[in-house]
Amino acid sequence: MKSRKQQSVEDAELFEQAAKSIVSKAIESGWKKWQLHYKKVHANRIQVKRLAQAAELLDRLAHLAGTRITPQKKVVYSLFGKILKENRVKYLPHNWRRLCQKGDAILAGVSPGEVVKLPRVGNQNRRGKTNSDIKNGDT
Repeated sequence: MKSRKQQSVEDAELFEQAAKSIVSKAIESGWKKWQLHYKKVHANRIQVKRLAQAAELLDRLAHLAGTRITPQKKVVYSLFGKILKENRVKYLPHNWRRLCQKGDAILAGVSPGEVVKLPRVGNQNRRGKTNSDIKNGDT
C-alpha cells in the first residue's frame, strides 16, 4: 500500500508528463487552427506561427486548469510556466500568476486569439520621418 506522499509524487509526475505531451502536440500541429486568425495581424510568417502556437497552448492550458481532476491552479500554471520556458514559447508569460490571468480570461469566454497578441503593434517610437513630415513641420 502506498503512502499519501508517494501517491502525490506519482500523480505529480503523471500530470507533468501529460502537460509536456499537451505542449508538444500544440507546438507541432495544434496551432494550425489559429493560423488564419493571426494572418490578419501585421506580422511575418514566423510571428504568425508563434502567435498561433501560443493561442493553442493557452486554450488547452485554460481548459486543463478548469477541470476538477487537476491539482491547484498554482501548481498547474507554475508547471506550465516551467515547461513553456524550457520550450522557449514566445508571446506567453512564464510567470504562473500572469498565465493564470490569461487562463481565467479564456475560461470567462474570451477567445485565445484576443488574449494572445503581438506585443507593441502600432508602436510609433522607431518610426522614421518622411520628407512630407519634414516639409509640413510635423514632429
